Amino acid sequence: MDTSHDFSVHDFQVRETPTLTTGGKTALTTVVTYMVGGHGPFTHVYQGGRPNAAQITEDITAKVRELQEVASALHQLNSQQQR
Repeated sequence: MDTSHDFSVHDFQVRETPTLTTGGKTALTTVVTYMVGGHGPFTHVYQGGRPNAAQITEDITAKVRELQEVASALHQLNSQQQR
């Protein structure tokens, strides 16, 4: 896997907003926005209450892993084209 890219998570923001449901009740919507290296912003929206830290960490880790896989695939493709 290509490790020359920056995959650090930064500019992390959490916003909580009360929203109205179709039944006229209020619910909490949590929006998590962050950057990974020079990529993003990436946003995850959690409806119906506060997500726990483990859930947020899992979602961000999955995004970082996805970006690493794309970078690795592009690196392999570029290496093959240079042959």
